[in-house]
Amino acid sequence: MLIRCKGYNSGVKEYLEEGQKSGREFTRDELDERIILDGNLDLTEMIYKSIPDKGQDRYLTFTLSFK
Repeated sequence: MLIRCKGYNSGVKEYLEEGQKSGREFTRDELDERIILDGNLDLTEMIYKSIPDKGQDRYLTFTLSFK
């Protein structure tokens, strides 16, 4: 199992819904299955956008990979 934690400033909603990672030819739907365990993606975006943007990480992502 792989666990990765990383911080970002913006764009999580767009990336999870329709994004394509730089340098990859496949879309999110072609690469993997994303499951919302809990919460509301629109509310999450509203909350992190309410944090003043000073170039810092405004949210964290946790990636779990199982083989």
